[in-house]
This record gives sequence, structure tokens and C-alpha cells, in this order.
Amino acid sequence: MKDELMLHARDKTVQRMTKDGLVEENLSTGKSERVSDRDAEKSFSKKNDDVEFHKRTSTKETASKDKKKYYRKKPKQKAEDAKSDRISKLEHKAQKADVKVEKAKQKLPKKKKVKYQRLYDEQSGKTKGRLQFTDEVTKTPSGTNRFISNAEYASLRAGRSKANEDADDNYAVEAMHSAEDVACDSMQTALNLSERHEANLHKKVSKLEHNAEKAHVKLQFEKDVAENPELKKSVSKQMQQKKQIKREYQKAHKAAQSGKKTAGSAGKAVGKTADKVKEKLAQFVVKNKGVLAVVGISLLVIILMSSMLSSCAAMFSTGGGAVTTSTYLSTDEAIVNTNNAYSALEAGLQTQIDNIETNYPGYDEYRYNVDEIDHDPYALTSYLTARYGDFTEADVAGYLQGIFDLQYELTITPTTEIRTRTETRTRTETRTRTETRTGYRTIFNPDGTWYLEPYEYEVEVEYEVEVEYEVEVEYEYYILTVTLTNQGLDAVVTPLLNEDQLREYRIYQASKGNRAYLFGEAVSGNVAGGGIDYDIPPEALEDEAFCAMIVEAEKYLGYPYVWGGSSPETSFDCSGFVCWVINHSVGNVGRTTANGLLGSCTYVSPEDAKPGDLVFFEGTYNTSGASHVGIYVGNGMMIHCGNPIQYASIETTYWQNHFYCFGRLN
Repeated sequence: MKDELMLHARDKTVQRMTKDGLVEENLSTGKSERVSDRDAEKSFSKKNDDVEFHKRTSTKETASKDKKKYYRKKPKQKAEDAKSDRISKLEHKAQKADVKVEKAKQKLPKKKKVKYQRLYDEQSGKTKGRLQFTDEVTKTPSGTNRFISNAEYASLRAGRSKANEDADDNYAVEAMHSAEDVACDSMQTALNLSERHEANLHKKVSKLEHNAEKAHVKLQFEKDVAENPELKKSVSKQMQQKKQIKREYQKAHKAAQSGKKTAGSAGKAVGKTADKVKEKLAQFVVKNKGVLAVVGISLLVIILMSSMLSSCAAMFSTGGGAVTTSTYLSTDEAIVNTNNAYSALEAGLQTQIDNIETNYPGYDEYRYNVDEIDHDPYALTSYLTARYGDFTEADVAGYLQGIFDLQYELTITPTTEIRTRTETRTRTETRTRTETRTGYRTIFNPDGTWYLEPYEYEVEVEYEVEVEYEVEVEYEYYILTVTLTNQGLDAVVTPLLNEDQLREYRIYQASKGNRAYLFGEAVSGNVAGGGIDYDIPPEALEDEAFCAMIVEAEKYLGYPYVWGGSSPETSFDCSGFVCWVINHSVGNVGRTTANGLLGSCTYVSPEDAKPGDLVFFEGTYNTSGASHVGIYVGNGMMIHCGNPIQYASIETTYWQNHFYCFGRLN
């Protein structure tokens, strides 16, 4: 009984949450039981007897294993092939972008353009002209070039207001004016919608062109990376490379576009016509209000349409003759100022060369191989007109430096030579010599007295002497070579022009833009008389130096004049020809200008001039000092580089007016 009444301690239990729900565990007995009220979750372990789940799981695992097995067997693609595939995809994207641009451009509104073209007939030897009609894409609407402009619209409103003042309670007129307002507003709205549609088309083209540009830049960058993998390593290099590619792409894109259109005169004519139309419309509305009341809105619409057609016709007829011309489009002031700006760049270059020895001191020798610093003002003006149309100095200021850098190339090259020279030096040597000296000896007399008797004797004496001697020593000889190459303006600008622009450039050059008075006539053709056939007197050829010069000079008779030319490969200009002849016959003057050659000569009076001397002229184009040079051959004749290289008489009016002096090579 005592045992039955014996009290036991309560078992210690804990509860914990599991995935199967709440479980109670007896820590004393070690038993556990699920005490949760919710249904137990179904087990999805591999040990589950659910056949359907097992089959489903088995199928998925098998497919996954097969898939992994398949990809493991696939051969690994090489890095070169991956790059090639990437470039091919980018090429496809770029081509696709270009196609989209072309399709969008085809949808742009177009207008007829008439162009006058000059053709040379070889059979008749005359120049003929013909009209060529082409389709030109209209510009993006700006809101000011509407058929009914804001000014025109305001003019009509003003006319109707004036008519209302004189209507004298004419209700028919007032009703007609109300109808006019509705018609004008409707037409204005329609035209605004048309402009908006055109603007959207241009905007779409611009967006597609931007996308095409990005595609081409990315493609070119990938090509560059394929050739230069180090570009991929640096972010800064990538950015610089992409910017450079973008600039080159934009430059090439601009070069492919046609030159600036020259319809300034046409625009002025259209403006005048539009003013007249507005004035006539306003007058018509005021003076004919009674008629308009009968005719109605239709007549007003006809008048408006006729005004639009007349404006278009004026633009078409006026613009046709002004599209292509041989006359420069810019003002004289703009042309002169632009060439002065270019000459200022050349003056800065000349100053730089003149100060070489000051800015680069300490050299033992300065060597100059400098081409002539000057440009053909007509070549510059013709290029700018063909490329940009009607320009001012401000319009092209940013382009002049680029053209200048293409025309001139200045290199300054320091070199050091190891040379030997004889130097006189001194050293101290010890030598001996015999010297006579005086001594005294005592002489005793018989009487016991004595005296001193002088006598002479010789001794060997050492002494030092400074001796000069010569030695061969090596030393460093410092040389600064200054080379200036003038490529010639014509040679550097023609590659920058497309086919149409180049044709216009040639026309402007041939006609000098009908502004030959701006810079004077250039040395060309037979302006001074002469030709390529001339017999030099035999007695003049007895001078070996002159004979050597003529033998070399006559090799190039008939060669054309090329601005800045200095070799048979490029042909010559005046100073280039004379320098070449001298350098390959009697001496070495390098490549210098007419003024530079004058500095290598001694003045000779016309009476003392002889064959082989140089003859100089001034004012043949806009430059100071000597501007032209030839080789004097006697009897008032010279051989020079005109256009072409030829003999010419210096006694004609032209050459006498420009004569400067004779010079004899030092």
C-alpha cells in the first residue's frame, strides 16, 4: 500500500517543431510522439513507395544526365573562332542598320533640283552647257518656310481687318470673312501637320543614322581589339579608341555627303516674290470685297494656291541657274580675310623657323632644308567654296589649322657626330745647359802678402721649359637639322573632296572664281613669252658650270608647275626647280625659297649679268621680297618653271614690271 501511494516525480518533457509538426519528447524515457493537430506531410524521399513520383523523378534525372552528357561531348570553341563569330554578328548588325537608314531616307520628301553642267566638246573645241535634273531631299522643316508663313497669315488677317472697317455693316462681307477665317485656319492646321510629319521623318532618319554609327563604331572596335588585344585590358584605352573610331567614321560620313548648296540668290528671289504675294493678297481682299462675297471661299483658296505655286516656281527658276557657277559665292572681304588668316599661320611658321637658333642654342651647326612657305590663295578659296559654299572667315576658322597641318610638315632633328681634330697642347720639360761663372782664388806674394785673383769656370745647370705638341682628339659635334616640307595646297585638299565637289573645285580653279583681281595673276603658261624650244649660243656653253646647269635643267622642259614641288616625281615650282638644278649640277643649296636663293647670291647689275646667274622677280603673287626665280641663259632669256617649265624672255612687259635683280651664286 505504501508502494501504491508512493509519489513519483513528473517526467521532464520538451516540445519542438519539426517538418512533421509539433513533437513532444520525454527526456526521462527517451520516447517522442507527434502532438500536432494538423495532418502529417507526405514524404517525398527516395524511400517513398509512391511509384508515380518515383517514375517522374527518374525520368527528369535521366533527361538531366543525358543533357549534361550531351554538352560535355560538344567540342569547345576556339577563341579565334569566337572572335570571328562576334565580328560576323556585328557586321550583320551594322549592315542591317545601314539598310534601315537607306529605307528611311527613301521615305523623305524630295524636290526637283536643276543643275547647270559645263561640257567640253573635243571636236568643236567649245564648251557647251546642259541642264541636269535631280531629286534632292528637302531640309528639315524649321517652322518658318511654310507655304503660308506666319507673316503671310498675319498679312491676310490685317487685310481682313481693314476690310471690316470699310464694310459699312455689310453682313455678306462679314459672313465671307468668317468663312475665310475658317478656311485659313484649316489650311494652316493641315500645313502644320504636314510639316510635323516631315520633321518626324527627318528625326527618324537622324536616329537611325545614330544607331548605324554606334554599330559601325562597335564593329571597328572589335576588329581593332582582334588585331591589338592590349586595347581590351585598359578602360581608358578602350574609350580613346572608340572616340577615335567615331571621329573617323563621322569624317568619312561627311566626306560622302554632297557639298554645301549654293541657292542663296534663289532664296532672295523667293523672299521678294513672297513679299509681293502678301501685298497683292491684302490689296485684293480690300478692293474686291464685293466680288469675294459672290465668289466665296473657293476663289480665296485658288488665290492662296496660286501664290504658293508662284513662289515655288520662282524658287525653281531662280535657283536653277545659281546652283553651279564659276564665280566664288563669298564676298571679296570674306575671301581676303580668310586667306589673310591662313597667311598668319604661315607667318607664325616662318617666325618659328627664323628663331630656331635662338630657341635651340648650343649646336655647332644648323642645317636647313626648308621648302617655300606660301600657298595658292585661289586653291584655298576654290576648296572652301566647293566644300562649304558661301563662307565667311568665322565659318571656316576651325578648318584652316587642319588644312595647314596637312600642307606643312616641320621636323627638327638633333644629331651628334664623333669627329677628330688636331689640338696644340703644352707640357713642362727639364733640360740642362752649360753656364760660365766667375770664381776667386788666393795668390800669395813672396813678401808674404796675398790677393784674390778672378777666374772663370763652367757648370751644368738644369732648367724647365714649356713645350708645345699636337694630338688628335675625338669630340662630339652637335647638329640640328630643320626640315620643312610643303606638300602643296592643291595636293592636300583634293583628296578631301568627293566627286561633285572636286569637279566644282576644278571649275573654280580654272576661272579663279572670276576674282583674279583679288590676288593678282599667278605665273603660268606663256605669260612672259617663250617656249620649250630655244638654242643657247654656243659661246655661252663654253662655261663648264653653266653647261652642267643647262644639261640638267633641259631634262625637265615641259614639266607642269606644281605648287611646292621639288623633284621630278612631284614636278616643280619655281624655286624647287632652280634648287634641284643647282644641287644636281654645280653645288648644294638645299631646298629653299626664291628669297632663300637670293640670300645665297651676290648682287649683279643687269649689265654684268651672264649665263648661269639667277634672275629674281617680285610681286608675281602676294609675298614680300623675291617671289619668282629663273636661270638666266643670256640674250634676255631665262629657263624657269612657269606652267610648264620653259624658256622665256625677261624683256616682255610682264617680266619687266616684276623684275627684281640678278644674283650670282656664292
